[in-house]
Amino acid sequence: MEQRLAKGQHEQALEGVLRLERTIGVNWRTRYLAGVALSSLGRWDEALAALGSAQAKNPGHARVPLYLSVAQQERGDHAAAIATLAKALESHPAMPELWLNQGHSLQAMGRGDEAQIAYWRFMDLSTQRADLQTQRAWVQRRTIKVN
Repeated sequence: MEQRLAKGQHEQALEGVLRLERTIGVNWRTRYLAGVALSSLGRWDEALAALGSAQAKNPGHARVPLYLSVAQQERGDHAAAIATLAKALESHPAMPELWLNQGHSLQAMGRGDEAQIAYWRFMDLSTQRADLQTQRAWVQRRTIKVN
């Protein structure tokens, strides 16, 4: 399933996860993979349910709240996304993607000063991450004013 997700074969990945769940049962990993596939398909309500289930089953995993926060953001629930990210940052403060998403939701809620701090933290933590260069360039183009 992960290979299909990586190749952009989201529908096939979802079908595979659902088949797997019928065979072995539901667990945090199958719910996580289903949530990622559903998110990629833009099926946000279903993604929220799957990722919420994954987080309840494995609250310490760093990637689950990242995808859950994106689904919350896509549904316009930035307050929930901030809460999800704040909890994840308690145990994963060095994960730059969490800071990036927190900055996005803070900015969407009109909390520019706090967003700027989150973006700066993202920039500090992502300097050696080649996979985040596109996001770094996006943040660098942001014109957030600090009071």
